[in-house]
Amino acid sequence: CPLRSLLSTKPPPPPPPQKKKKKSLRTQLREGQAEKMGTNMSSLQDVPPLQISPRDDAALLYRAFQGLGCDTSIVIRILARRDATQRALIQEEYRAMFSEDLLKRLSKELIGKLETAVLLWMHDPATRDAVVLRQALSGDTIDLRAATEVICSRTPCQIQMIKQIYLQRFGSYLEH
Repeated sequence: CPLRSLLSTKPPPPPPPQKKKKKSLRTQLREGQAEKMGTNMSSLQDVPPLQISPRDDAALLYRAFQGLGCDTSIVIRILARRDATQRALIQEEYRAMFSEDLLKRLSKELIGKLETAVLLWMHDPATRDAVVLRQALSGDTIDLRAATEVICSRTPCQIQMIKQIYLQRFGSYLEH
């Protein structure tokens, strides 16, 4: 019976090993770089940070303020690409180089919502929250939405820090 002969025969031999495909030079380089960096090539976290000089940034800002008006594109380009610590260093350098407070100069040169945004941007997050709360809770009108957004979106530790900064900066307790 043919079926019995099929069952009693040995299994077929495995297929011959196939030759490995040769990897392209591009693939080899990509894999080599990924191994060196220990991560995927598409990751941006391995890009080295730019070397930023607060002195150069302060000088560029000073030049942006020269003449009629202010070159807001330079101000935004510089400040948008810096974190809070770098912006603080730029403020210190500007004060040292030009004997003038950068925040006061920005408030003179900028107007409207851009001025408000940039001036808030120049503070570290906790100080910014304290300033927003001060603006929201003082004056003729009280902006409960802004105060609620700040208070409800912060951790208890962050709220403690905001309260301390508020007391230092404005000389009164936030709760009053």
